Amino acid sequence: MQIDQSSVPAGPVTFQVFVQGDQAHEINVLKTQLDPKSLPEGTEPGVIDEAAVGDKAGEIEDVPPNMPQADTFDMTSGRFVIFCNLSGHYAKGEVATLVVK
Repeated sequence: MQIDQSSVPAGPVTFQVFVQGDQAHEINVLKTQLDPKSLPEGTEPGVIDEAAVGDKAGEIEDVPPNMPQADTFDMTSGRFVIFCNLSGHYAKGEVATLVVK
């Protein structure tokens, strides 16, 4: 997973998701102080417990390959973790951090 910027100003932030490969993906954007590489797993194997991570700023679900999707979320100051929460995707490294100033 790649993000274009490591920090952005607070306010409306547009996320555009482009999937390369042959599987659909999603992004979850949650405000947290947890280590992005050690997020807590939920009851379903390979899936993160989003409620235990932090406050959700937004989510873009079911993004098919080669069909970009975008959405804008109102972001407050803090550190956010962005990850795909389809089973096993987080464990494969589909996670990034964004600082909102």
